[in-house]
Amino acid sequence: MAQKENIDSGAPQSAAASSQNTANSYQDPMAAMAAQGLPAAKTIIEKHTWTSEDTYASLAQKYYGSFQEPYWRLIFEHNKAIIGDHPNAIRVGLEIEIPVLPDALKK
Repeated sequence: MAQKENIDSGAPQSAAASSQNTANSYQDPMAAMAAQGLPAAKTIIEKHTWTSEDTYASLAQKYYGSFQEPYWRLIFEHNKAIIGDHPNAIRVGLEIEIPVLPDALKK
């Protein structure tokens, strides 16, 4: 397969090309902090292994002090990649993460 040669003509880039370069140069802020030897901001409170007694609301109450939907939904949405698209798809024994409460939900 032939390689493309990247030649800078000095001509201004189109908006699409410019946004593509921006997307390609994006660096995860957590990775950037780690690369600089800085401590990364904490994104989870802890890991929790789901039991038959657990509910999203009970975990929200335990970790956030509220069983209301925005709090339990935060836990589900944070773990959706491992749980699946429906909250009831969670299985006993699955290890999930309890995310840090965002400022918008702090009382």
